[in-house]
Amino acid sequence: MRLNVVCGLFIVTAGILSSTAELFANPLENKRLHENSLLRFVAIYSYVADLPTAAVKDKLVDVSQTQGRQYSTRVQQDLQIALLQRLSNHDPNAALEFALGREEDESEIFVQTVFDVWATIDREGVIDHAKSLSWSVRNQAMESIVRANLQIPLANLRDIAVRLNLEKKQAVTYYQHIVNVELIEDPKTAWYELAEISKQDNASFSDNYNGLMSRLAIQWFKRDGFEALDEIHAAPNEVYYKGVSFSATLEFYAQESPRFVFDYLLERPDDQYILSHVLRIWFEQDRSAAIKAVEEIESNDLRYDLQYTIASIWAHREPRYILQNLDVIPEEVRYVAIREGVAIIAESSLQEAGDCAMQIEDSSSRTIAIQALLPIWSKKDPNSLLDWILKDSSNTRLIDELREQLVYHTLDSDPVRAFQLAREHPIVDWEPGWGGQIRKSQLMIPSDTPGVGLEAQILRDIAESDLDLAKELLADVRDGITKRVAMLQVGRALRYQGDIQEAIDLAQELTDTEQDWYFSLIIFDWIKGDPSGLVDEISTFPTTETRSTVAQLLLRWNRRYDQLTDRQIDTLQKHLTEDDRDRLHFPW
Repeated sequence: MRLNVVCGLFIVTAGILSSTAELFANPLENKRLHENSLLRFVAIYSYVADLPTAAVKDKLVDVSQTQGRQYSTRVQQDLQIALLQRLSNHDPNAALEFALGREEDESEIFVQTVFDVWATIDREGVIDHAKSLSWSVRNQAMESIVRANLQIPLANLRDIAVRLNLEKKQAVTYYQHIVNVELIEDPKTAWYELAEISKQDNASFSDNYNGLMSRLAIQWFKRDGFEALDEIHAAPNEVYYKGVSFSATLEFYAQESPRFVFDYLLERPDDQYILSHVLRIWFEQDRSAAIKAVEEIESNDLRYDLQYTIASIWAHREPRYILQNLDVIPEEVRYVAIREGVAIIAESSLQEAGDCAMQIEDSSSRTIAIQALLPIWSKKDPNSLLDWILKDSSNTRLIDELREQLVYHTLDSDPVRAFQLAREHPIVDWEPGWGGQIRKSQLMIPSDTPGVGLEAQILRDIAESDLDLAKELLADVRDGITKRVAMLQVGRALRYQGDIQEAIDLAQELTDTEQDWYFSLIIFDWIKGDPSGLVDEISTFPTTETRSTVAQLLLRWNRRYDQLTDRQIDTLQKHLTEDDRDRLHFPW
């Protein structure tokens, strides 16, 4: 607020107030002031205008100490601001001292009030007083200086930021928030100046520079038309944001002539990344024309990309219509519309989203819809997911198709039912990693071994969260390799928890060959996690061969990492069989 404006407030309001007899008689205590902002404004500024200059500071202090005792809260707050504005006009140092002395929740707005007035009177005074104050106060001083001095070059404002012990970028930040680019007489020159500044500041990813240059480019385009656009496009590559400015300008013009901009970009292959933005604008204005234009594009890849955009936009705007009329979307991108539509409806109602998905006639599309809904439902209301999908017995085929996804999406919320579903899942050939869990090579199983049941795969997750439940479920795991892997999962969890003897006892159901396999894998984990603890427990392993295997593996490991003591090494050597002792003479 400039000085003449601030002073004018105190003069004009006095004249307005004189015509309001009720307020004139009792200007600040009238109850209507609390609710009527105009009357409150008139009363307060008239009152402050009538005060002698010498009395302003004392009145400000007095008002700040009479919280709730004389004036309403709103009158109190606005009166302090008005008094502080007037004090800032004739004694800004005292005004700043008062503002800085207030509680934090008040101080910020008071400091802004002081600097906003002071910056219009004495910019140098603001700089001198603020440069040694806190970071937040210096920033407020910078903002007020920018607000009061938009007419001076941005380069000068950046120099002021340095004098305030701030980064030059702070000046640009405040400038872009405050400036009205429509008032800039030469946006072209301003655009190039800011391009140079952005290069100096290494601000290629700053939203502040990005936004301001785009706004300047649009003003330049308004003045010079496509000549401006061509010049922006032809600017040297080191000019930051030329691509963003080019895009923003075309998107601006697309509001007026989307077809023209769309065709313009079709002739410029290097700039077709902007087409999807323009298409969104056009789709909102004339859906049919936008769709038809995309259908006529010869390039398969470009046509697909833009049809993808249309599918996403349309499903986002009208999800229910799209899910009921999927034939309006090209088959190649129909999955996009399905996923988007289901997700949008699920934001407000999982049940409605589920009903819409189930009502899709085409089975493939219906499956896509349910697949999209499962992770959303499991996140928002996991306890009801299985009840919803299992309530209709006619969904058997769909459930079989989605069983594995259902298992993983309900594993955390209902591990028992997830396990039951997993047991009903057919055992299929191995897949690399089981979604990131254990690979066949990690299990040391021959390559021609059939797959492992899904229940064994998820038992690891169950064991990590509820080991007792995992042990209980182990009895229901299908026999064969599935059972052995499930035992390994539980055995590993027991070892991690420190239940060594129980992990060893668990292996008693296995054959000698299977025990060697079981212990070898547990030992590998154990060596990596707690080699000294494994040395201490070696005597608990059930057979001489197993103890020797443990000792051999530990000694080989120590040969590389050298972390065991001589005493531990002696202990291990006592458990070696002759064959394993001989093997240690050979390097890995």
